[in-house]
Amino acid sequence: MPLHIDTTDDIFEYANEVDAMVVPANKRPIVGCGLDSKMFMAAGFDEVMRQRVAMGNLHIGQAKETDGFRLAKYLIHTATPIWLGGTSDECQKLKNCYINSIKCADRLGLKSIAFPLLSAGNMKFPRGTAVETALEAIDERLNIHDSLDVYLVKRLSDECKEAEKGLYLYENRDTPMEILLDKQKILDAEGPNEEAVYYYTLVTQQIEIKAAKEAQEKNTEKELSKYLAENPNGDITEYKRERFYKYFETCGKSAAELARLVNCDKSTLSRIKSGKTKAPNKGTIVALSVAMELSAEERYDFINCSGYSYPVYDVDFRIEQYLHNGYKTIRAINEAIWVITNEYLVAYDGGENIYEII
Repeated sequence: MPLHIDTTDDIFEYANEVDAMVVPANKRPIVGCGLDSKMFMAAGFDEVMRQRVAMGNLHIGQAKETDGFRLAKYLIHTATPIWLGGTSDECQKLKNCYINSIKCADRLGLKSIAFPLLSAGNMKFPRGTAVETALEAIDERLNIHDSLDVYLVKRLSDECKEAEKGLYLYENRDTPMEILLDKQKILDAEGPNEEAVYYYTLVTQQIEIKAAKEAQEKNTEKELSKYLAENPNGDITEYKRERFYKYFETCGKSAAELARLVNCDKSTLSRIKSGKTKAPNKGTIVALSVAMELSAEERYDFINCSGYSYPVYDVDFRIEQYLHNGYKTIRAINEAIWVITNEYLVAYDGGENIYEII
């Protein structure tokens, strides 16, 4: 599939290398102070603006072209939505931006198009949500028309910020809950400044992780006692194995669907699901927990019942950070972590064994 995900941090590297570049546009023929302004300037502000004015207003999600002048054959302008907390069908509107831009390129008979990550800047979309929406929309359109090369340019600096948050969570993983709650109260009292909001989000996240972990441990202890009462000859290993396999039955996804989502052979997944693979790779287990769309508490339980501790290592907390910020698929999480590590989610388990999410 001709989708290329790039982390050059600079869409202008594609100037005159692709047939069209996509401009995040206002609904009205005006230019803001973000990427749209830079692209207008690079192409030739007056020339582009004359054609943009002639184009008139755009609906959110609509896409129309102007000449590209010094940047490309064409600039495709699409009116991007602002994030309103997910209450106003923003994801579908953003999806329309990608789909309609590609339709525009198809109509023009183009061979290549470059997108910035739309709505992830001034429009305040959670980064993971913006990434997942882009991938879903582009894949959907390319399944219909796959002769177009599509480049999605994500900013390296934004990925680094996400990684920094995950590292902060990891470094503060042993902070007692009461201290976190006290810090949250202090931040509440400080009022809405950018630094306070940043740390408030992280403290809240750490509280959520700790609460989910504590709930998982208490539930495991309760269910184990019940299991041992009903199965006097049973042990904790058998209990965890049964509980692990039960998630495959209750997640609502077939083996074929799970295999596709984690990008592994169906036979590999069938061996894990049937118990023929006694010690599956930790990365595969983490990937499956994401593909199953488990809650945080269920995710921790599923992974721990497989024989691995989670969340423990810095990569675990990075994964939790990405999930918290709207990343939903292993594909997107892999791409995000690759930017930081140059590996597809490689981490050290106990300082000895490398595990990798496929």
